[in-house]
Amino acid sequence: MAAKINILNLVDFEEVNKLLEGFNQSTGFVTAILDLQGNVLSKSGWRHICTHFHRVNLESSKNCTVSDTVLANEMGPVKKYHFYKCLNGLVDVAVPLIIKGEHIANLFSGQFFFEEPNRNYFKKQAKKFGFNEQEYLRALENVPIVSKEKVKIAMDFLLNMTQLISEITLQKLEQEQLNKALMKSEERFRAIVFSSADWVWEIDKDGKYISSSHKSIDFFEVPEEEIIGKTPFDFMPEDEAKRVASIFSEIAAKKQPIKDLENWKIGKNGELICVLTNGLPILNDEGKLVGYRGIDKNITERKLFEKELIKAKEKAEESDRLKSAFLANMSHEIRTPMNGILGFTNLLLNPDLNSEKRENFIKIVHKSGQRMLNTVNDIVEVSKIEAGIISVRNLKIDINKEVEEMVHFFKPEANKKGLNLMIDLLLPDNKRHIETDKDKLDSIISNLIKNAIKYTESGTVKVGCRLNHSFIELYVKDTGIGIPAHRQDAIFNRFEQADIADKMVFEGSGLGLAIAKSYVEMLGGKIWVESKEGIGSTFYITLPVKRHIADNASAEKENSSKYEKPKSLKRKLKILIADDDETSRKYLHLLVSNFGKEIMEAETGGKALELCQKYSDIDLILMDIKMPLMDGYEATHKIRKFNKDVVIIAQTAYALSGDMEKALESGCNDYISKPFEITKVENLLQKYFGKQIQNEQLIQ
Repeated sequence: MAAKINILNLVDFEEVNKLLEGFNQSTGFVTAILDLQGNVLSKSGWRHICTHFHRVNLESSKNCTVSDTVLANEMGPVKKYHFYKCLNGLVDVAVPLIIKGEHIANLFSGQFFFEEPNRNYFKKQAKKFGFNEQEYLRALENVPIVSKEKVKIAMDFLLNMTQLISEITLQKLEQEQLNKALMKSEERFRAIVFSSADWVWEIDKDGKYISSSHKSIDFFEVPEEEIIGKTPFDFMPEDEAKRVASIFSEIAAKKQPIKDLENWKIGKNGELICVLTNGLPILNDEGKLVGYRGIDKNITERKLFEKELIKAKEKAEESDRLKSAFLANMSHEIRTPMNGILGFTNLLLNPDLNSEKRENFIKIVHKSGQRMLNTVNDIVEVSKIEAGIISVRNLKIDINKEVEEMVHFFKPEANKKGLNLMIDLLLPDNKRHIETDKDKLDSIISNLIKNAIKYTESGTVKVGCRLNHSFIELYVKDTGIGIPAHRQDAIFNRFEQADIADKMVFEGSGLGLAIAKSYVEMLGGKIWVESKEGIGSTFYITLPVKRHIADNASAEKENSSKYEKPKSLKRKLKILIADDDETSRKYLHLLVSNFGKEIMEAETGGKALELCQKYSDIDLILMDIKMPLMDGYEATHKIRKFNKDVVIIAQTAYALSGDMEKALESGCNDYISKPFEITKVENLLQKYFGKQIQNEQLIQ
């Protein structure tokens, strides 16, 4: 029976803990790694109610052990994750950690509720275990209530993390096995050489064969009698003969044995074979060397096998290095902006802070938040690509317009670095319309321009497009640092930048080009780079030209203009904000406060429906998609049955592929994804309620 895998010897818990801590700080979800017996191997961010009550009390901790063991045993290689209500009343969820098909541990999250807890139950539990009731109930209030949808999103991310841990562990395991296999192989072949007669021979003091076994036929297709009188060098290529003759000359001069001398000979059919030569000196009674007696073993297959092992070992080491670099990079990319957010938020609480410093600190917090959001967006985007949940939605677009808008968008960022961002070439007017996925094309161009600005310290970034037979070729050319030739393929791999050794540290997850490559291939095109170090890089993408378009743009226009008549803003608006998250409601309330004569709030879809039935004069509804009991889709569908005029804007924190289409189908006028930007909200108000607001400030 194979030995059980020891996870403690294989998993780098220090790096894993850093990632789990970053995940806990950025999402609020607690984490732990437990073995199948319920032993805690690693944990991060556990709730006060567990660490100070349930797991420290002798009786209640027994419930924890039983719950951990039961939840662990519910998991397996087939099950993605499993929810379980522990014996102390909280909800836990686990993701299995599978290595080489073996379920060896679980990555846990939990210590939350799906609904409002029964306080009487916990009062009884406090009495049962002898807890201080007030302190226990205070700890209970800090246990979050979350939706299954949010938990599943988090668990999908943790599932990817267990996959990453498993891959790293498996690489280490395979590397150990490869090393052991190589050592055993060497020992085995050495033993065979000294114990078997593969090709037995004997030479005189002049190096001529005076005896040969019949194995010479297998080696050279030469019978043993024809070997006599020849030398080993007669069966070697010229360069090899000179090399081996020099070695043999030194050995013979010292009357030393020949030990494991690898040499290449010309075998049958003219093919080179590698033999391992071992021999002992033959001395006469006077101690003079009169010849050698030994064996040659054909080790050609072994040498080829060793080359493959070396390649496999190098590949395993490279993979391990990249995965380790990714863990370190993700930890850095999450913890660094989090440090900025938490640190400068604490400084902002200082009542003596002057206005200039306060404004500067707020800018730093905002920049740190944007950096963390970019990292999370990249990880989510790659997860969606790997899960295969991204579909292509082709529409008729003006490719010149897309390029112009992207250049216009990034100009301030380029100008800030002193770079000249410009359009180099556009398509002729009669060729500017093609059919492709606008969102994916925007993401591709955006990633390429961002990279060009990021890696260019001075000079120019040019963006252009041109016709190339049946393809449209877009390019982004910069005068930046350039990419070494040996790294130009690797930069399209996930989690890699051109400078993997971090000699020059650049902010970012290393996912942008991988996402761009995936999108280009989804659209039927190709992406490549031409670059010289210190001179610059040019990234090219091709897109197939599709001009026979069933104009789905008209359908999109119909959806977007279904309720397109703008209302006059001579009066203030009556606005309903429907969102289960209190912070989001407060933030939206501030964003639209200058434009609302009355602003109402609803924490569920059902409550939003009730308010719309009660007040028929509501002008605008900001409808969250994910809400408990009745979600935003269902609420919108029901509102449209009796109110066709109210403007409903769907809002969500997930922004998954297809969400916009689903929102429009349910009856929403438009769609906006979290986190909200002031300009996005302002543009929507301008779109549906007139141009009067363009000079107003959203927040005074």
